[in-house]
Amino acid sequence: MDFLSWDKGDFHLKQYQTTQTQRFSLRTSRLCVSLKSFLMRFLARTVGCPIIYLDADTYLLQLVRYLHRNPLKAGLVETLDEYPWSSHGGYISRSSNWKWLYKDMVLEMLAGRPEGREKAYQRYVSLGDEPELRRIYSRERWPTVLGSEKFIAGIKGRFFSKKVNQEVPQSKELAPETEMIIGIVAKYYRVDRGDIVHSRRGHFNEARNVAIYLVRKLRGNTLKEIGNEFGMDQYSTVSSVVERMKALVKNDKRLEKRINHLLSVISKSQEQT
Repeated sequence: MDFLSWDKGDFHLKQYQTTQTQRFSLRTSRLCVSLKSFLMRFLARTVGCPIIYLDADTYLLQLVRYLHRNPLKAGLVETLDEYPWSSHGGYISRSSNWKWLYKDMVLEMLAGRPEGREKAYQRYVSLGDEPELRRIYSRERWPTVLGSEKFIAGIKGRFFSKKVNQEVPQSKELAPETEMIIGIVAKYYRVDRGDIVHSRRGHFNEARNVAIYLVRKLRGNTLKEIGNEFGMDQYSTVSSVVERMKALVKNDKRLEKRINHLLSVISKSQEQT
């Protein structure tokens, strides 16, 4: 695992009024890069670490600056050098105490010659944050992927593994949209979208059931969400469809083959989105 930058808290301070005192909530945050799957799950579940797939060419420098300037924005210090709980000190130091910090890539983007990189970093950090990045990271929920449309499409195609990881909630953002799944299923079965999202009592509709099954499998949508999307009032009805499809896929080789084909088509469509 490589740490490019870290900060004790994201310092989006929110003030809660109580009858006796004023409290501030600090949400723990880290910029985590190149994490192994186990560590990603561990951090997402225990620390609340936002896993960000970042277009380095566009946003890396900006994000490092944003994290390091948090103590100033929070009013905790008057200068960055006063704050010890971030990696800012490592960027302006050549001490071996900071050898764990992977900072060379960032510094090389600021200056070609090694002897001028620390000063170039200090000048860059002093300029303040870009308005666009302030808007993005002032939100309660941080984005999973940050970059151009081409970069986002590449990330979805590379890291979407045909099943949402329930232990990493942000992975759902890399999954195909429900409308994409419905559209691909409708095209495969040569039916209209309405035939899939609307039910007809007493009529077996494999295309509809397959779409429901794939939305649950690929996106991990809740039974309530799926019910809303497919016009079903009872969550138990959604659960019955999903469980029935699981059993059919397990025992019907032809259906399993159709499902695998659809999974392949959806995966390829993700790469081209």
